[in-house]
Amino acid sequence: MAIIYSGSSKEIHIFNNQISYIIQILDNGELGNLYYGGKISHKDDFSYLLQGGHRSLAVYTKERDYFMSPQYTKMEYPCTGTGDFREPAYELRQQNGSRTVCMKYAGHEIYKGKKKLEGLPATYTESPEEAETIEITLMDELLHLECILSYTIFRDYPAIARNVRFVNKGEESVALERVLSASIDLPDADYEMVSLAGAWARERHVKVRKIEQGV
Repeated sequence: MAIIYSGSSKEIHIFNNQISYIIQILDNGELGNLYYGGKISHKDDFSYLLQGGHRSLAVYTKERDYFMSPQYTKMEYPCTGTGDFREPAYELRQQNGSRTVCMKYAGHEIYKGKKKLEGLPATYTESPEEAETIEITLMDELLHLECILSYTIFRDYPAIARNVRFVNKGEESVALERVLSASIDLPDADYEMVSLAGAWARERHVKVRKIEQGV
């Protein structure tokens, strides 16, 4: 179990003996997702996993650079107003009515264990050695708004616990209209989703359905 930040490639590798999760700080300061799946051996550069390429009618944010498009690259925590037309992980409204936001990487902290979530049910550890957590801070410098993404990898389980919090350090109020704990861009494939339905005394009815287009 470990969380490793590679400064040369600006990548974060979260892994244990069963799974790996890899994040890259992109050239524009946003976060991209490189990999989520079975464990892979650590190395300092996984940038070859970044998906991109020249596509017709796609949005590109750097002049004469036709590889990375926010419209097709797997984004870690996507927002509106940056050229990504997929479902955003969060939406907000400023006092002037604008919904545009530009969250960029501002730093991170790695520590043992998992912090308690105030006022919310959450997973926990009996001792700090059972898990490791990274908190990634994103910042919109114009709004003075922080977004802290928390990832906890457990020593004994193939699972990552995630939570998100926003901190408004500006003088104007901001209305949060949508905030998801996580967002995962999946490559096009034939997936099934497993969920648990039921009610009191008849819990945990396993439901399996295909993932298709729609909300």
